[in-house]
Amino acid sequence: MTETFVELWQNTEQTILRTIDKITDENITKRIKPDMRSLGVIALHIGESQWMFAKTLFGSEIPQITFQALGSNANPEDITNAEDLKAFVKASCEAIARGIRTMADSAWNETVITPWKAELKRTILLNFMMGHSMQHLGQVIQALKYGS
Repeated sequence: MTETFVELWQNTEQTILRTIDKITDENITKRIKPDMRSLGVIALHIGESQWMFAKTLFGSEIPQITFQALGSNANPEDITNAEDLKAFVKASCEAIARGIRTMADSAWNETVITPWKAELKRTILLNFMMGHSMQHLGQVIQALKYGS
């Protein structure tokens, strides 16, 4: 089971990183609509969420950061450095990959408590996390293509 999840995550991670790599200092503030989150904040949300899922799913240590785009529609204006942002998202992807690789097959059906206090099997929460990241990645793609 673990090997299957490794392969699924590798595909998801490659898609995330390939798309995030298109963020530059020049386009990081693009928005699909003026009242929506900027491209950089959406990408930050993906990274912050993945760190929280890594902690919940695998007990991973998360960096000492102040979460800015998690659990709110906040749109901090200081997300302007594309290289730092990409490194942050990449590190969150790597944390997920490490967690998946170290999980015993028998642990996938264990119940975990989500940040919103729901009890879910680890397999279900991993699936939710991948879908969540991909949903927001779609927003990143739209902002890259159509944002201003």
